[in-house]
Amino acid sequence: MGEGCTSLVPCYTQTYRDYPSDRIRDGVGPRGVTGCTPTALSIIMGYYDRNGYPNMVSGYAPAKTEKHYYESDDNDGERTIRELQTKLGDAMNTYLSKSGGSTNTFRIPYGIYYIRDNTYSYNPRISYNVIRANNSLFGSIKSEIKSGRPLLVNLSIDGEDNGHSIVVYGYYKDSLIANFGWGANISANLRVNMNGNNYTINGKGGNMSGVVKEAFGLTFNY
Repeated sequence: MGEGCTSLVPCYTQTYRDYPSDRIRDGVGPRGVTGCTPTALSIIMGYYDRNGYPNMVSGYAPAKTEKHYYESDDNDGERTIRELQTKLGDAMNTYLSKSGGSTNTFRIPYGIYYIRDNTYSYNPRISYNVIRANNSLFGSIKSEIKSGRPLLVNLSIDGEDNGHSIVVYGYYKDSLIANFGWGANISANLRVNMNGNNYTINGKGGNMSGVVKEAFGLTFNY
């Protein structure tokens, strides 16, 4: 990707936003992070914007973002991605809890509908496919990657109530290569070691394990 990002997809990090009162849990807020799912979708949109679909992001899609808060000297790319993550979160009804911005899995298609309705509306028509956890999950994800389509992948995390959404953009032997949405230095190209639908990760951000639940990918229908 370049420009300070070692991933093949953009290195966007979660930013902070103000949440409406009806989307706040656990007595926190009103300000909190945008959440991993809006961040993952913004990474995928940034990837396509920089690879043949320049209208996926309104304005400039940078290779990376680093700032969590609005600052007066933010560049156009920082502002664009911050606003995009907020709008995606609104579309998916992302809510704020003690663990951060949380999105129910069944709401993810609403984020994709936002992409469809606010980028390319008719030509090409954007839809999505879902890869469910089954015996062919790893092979199906590899097939999408071979076709140049990065995926939003949902993980459960052992010992945690909430999971995490990542962007998978590559593979190596029995591992997936992913961007975890924690910035360019920590999570741009983490290896997700697969054993069936179970995974383990040993990276700069710490160790994780759990189950790969499902994957969402964009398709462009001409």
